[in-house]
Parts: sequence; C-alpha cells; structure tokens
Amino acid sequence: MKYPAFVRKINGVLALVSGFLILLIGAFAVYEAVSRLVYEPTKWTLNLSTYMLIYIVFLGSPYAFETHGHVFVDLFRDIMDKFSKKRLPRRICAVAGYCLSIVFIGTLLYASWKMVAKALKFQTLTTTTIPIPLWILQIVMAIGCILMLVTLVCIILDIISGSEEFI
Repeated sequence: MKYPAFVRKINGVLALVSGFLILLIGAFAVYEAVSRLVYEPTKWTLNLSTYMLIYIVFLGSPYAFETHGHVFVDLFRDIMDKFSKKRLPRRICAVAGYCLSIVFIGTLLYASWKMVAKALKFQTLTTTTIPIPLWILQIVMAIGCILMLVTLVCIILDIISGSEEFI
C-alpha cells in the first residue's frame, strides 16, 4: 500500500494551520511588548497564546511523523546498516518503533477522550482571564491523536508493502 495522498493533504493543511497559529503567537508577543511600552499590558495574550500552542502541537504532530520531523535514533540504524546490507532489520525496527508509538498515542487518546467527556459533563471553564469551555482546548488532543494514529497506521502499511520512504 502506497502512503495515501489524502492523508498527506490533510496533514499538510493542518501543518499550515499550525504555522499560521505560530505566526499569530509571534504577533501577540509583539503586541504585548508594544502595549507594555505605550500603555498598560494586556491580560489576554499569554492565555490565548498558550491555548494556541496546544493546537499547534496536536495538529502539527501528524505532519511531523509523515516528514520524519520526529527523533530517530540514527546510531542504531547506522549499526544495522553496517551488519546487514539488507534492509529487513531496519524495516523491522521501524515497524516496531511505530507500533510502540501507536500504543503511546492510543493511551493518550483514551486519556484525552476521558478528559473531554468529564469537561463536557461538568461544563468546566478555564480558570484564566479568558474563561472558555475546557473541552474546546482538550478536544484537539483527541483529534490530534486520531490523526497521528491514522498517519502511523499508513506509515506501517507503507513500510510493510516494501516502500523505503519511512525506514
């Protein structure tokens, strides 16, 4: 199975959204610095920037998996290449690593979904200067985890089918 183009497209769009949010955080930081010099500082920029950072991490992570933006342990890959000219050991280790990632992200998905359900049940608001429903911040964790899981499954299927892109 070749890595699906629609997954690349979705991850690319979400990476652009993450990049735009980073740009907004920078603009808010400049606005905050200027407002401190000119008049009194704002009370909302830090909170809003923190909220956007949560979205940046969870919406940008699937793209990081897809583009090898996460950490590899090159030492082990180099050792495997020295001892075996075949790519099978490297392929097995890549699949094993991605499977461990699935276990971790699946656990995170379960925990984040429970947090969202609890926040919805009790209608919890943030305790900062911008009181918004907490589930709005937490739902992106579940969405990001689902997208990461889809990306990881596609990567594993791509590796198993013989592709060299993700090993």
